[in-house]
Amino acid sequence: MSDQSEQRKRASIYDVANRAGVSHMTVSRVLNGHPNIRGATRDRVQAAITELGYLPSSAARALATSRTMRLGVIVNAASEYGPSRTVLAIERAARPRGYTLLVHSRPVSDESAEAEAALELAGLGAEAICAIGPGQSTLEGSGLSDLGMPVTVTGVAEGRTNYNSVFIDQEEGAALAVSRLVSLGHRRIAHISGPNTAVEARLREQTWRTETAAFELSPVVLHGDWSSEFGYYVGQNPEMLGDSTAVFCANDQMALGLIHGLSTRGIRVPGDISVMGFDDRPGSKHFMPPLTTFSQNFDGLGSEFGDLTLR
Repeated sequence: MSDQSEQRKRASIYDVANRAGVSHMTVSRVLNGHPNIRGATRDRVQAAITELGYLPSSAARALATSRTMRLGVIVNAASEYGPSRTVLAIERAARPRGYTLLVHSRPVSDESAEAEAALELAGLGAEAICAIGPGQSTLEGSGLSDLGMPVTVTGVAEGRTNYNSVFIDQEEGAALAVSRLVSLGHRRIAHISGPNTAVEARLREQTWRTETAAFELSPVVLHGDWSSEFGYYVGQNPEMLGDSTAVFCANDQMALGLIHGLSTRGIRVPGDISVMGFDDRPGSKHFMPPLTTFSQNFDGLGSEFGDLTLR
């Protein structure tokens, strides 16, 4: 092991204080962003930290400030693009503020797991909770507020939940999808929705129903599970879409699976039927054919979450 590596391993707050010529309490104040530190002193401490490769102990900081700087995140359907991208967006907002994430994933079908996950995260020292794609029972209930910490949910507008909320306008995207397909001449537009337990899926489906009714179209809706396998299954079975000439899918995964399934029956997209997705997952424009989809501003959502919750 090199001398530099050994030095990094041995460095403590007292080593930093000695190198900078200040007390260890001054070093602690600099680390915690205390405002009453002279610029020259702060610069000396920061230089000593860099030179020694000092890494502050999160445990020590928690003891000194009575804060853990941990954010609990409960994520529904974590393996799907939208939820996983939301986690990354929140992490980008949290890290510059000094927070680390504690992530707990739950199955799409198990809404009761959210309350248990929140209790577990609270026990691990989370100072706030974010629920990504929470179940309807969580939105309508007040159980998470009993934890005595800030709780924010994503995916649903403020006023439709008992908690703070950050959201992307699901209704606008779904309305634009129907409007676009109608403008292309389609009158038989099917919808492959996500699961009923997912708030975003319910909002997209409700808007799709409202918009198709406004155009006096006959609705055909299939409830999926976000997966490409479900889309593929629908595409392979001609009776499921009936005589629909266009399909609006609630996410890109199901849309891509649908296109694959349709191709096994010799049905061309968009030549024989139009398919739209939702999310604009990376690489969607490079599929054959390129996927028509709607982009969600996940970075903006993460930034808004940081401004609302991590103060």
